Amino acid sequence: MKRYLIILYLIALVAVGAAADSLAHMNYVKLSVAMDLLEKFLLLSGPFIFRLNIKQWFIYVLALLLFYMVGFDYFYNWIHSLPWDYHGSVKLWDRVLAQFPTHGIVFTRVILLTLGVSLTLKYLR
Repeated sequence: MKRYLIILYLIALVAVGAAADSLAHMNYVKLSVAMDLLEKFLLLSGPFIFRLNIKQWFIYVLALLLFYMVGFDYFYNWIHSLPWDYHGSVKLWDRVLAQFPTHGIVFTRVILLTLGVSLTLKYLR
């Protein structure tokens, strides 16, 4: 049960981070700062909440990065009322993704999601 709660926790972290970024771009600065602080607090308290040992912290951070690569843009676009496959042109990540067709990006993200979930299920017990 703990492994599934960690997966939900990581998804919630991605959603809170995307909300903070999206609210900042919509000029809701105070709410954005509050969401950003909540994200940082949840990020740092996660290993303590789930009582992970030091060796598991690396897997926790790696799984979180994989979940960010998979879901951040989708949560951001949803909160910002943009099309689900929208990619900006400012950040390096957006310019790299703009080079590939949408089905290729979705396929890559499915692989990353599978890797993130499998790492969590196998190592974060």
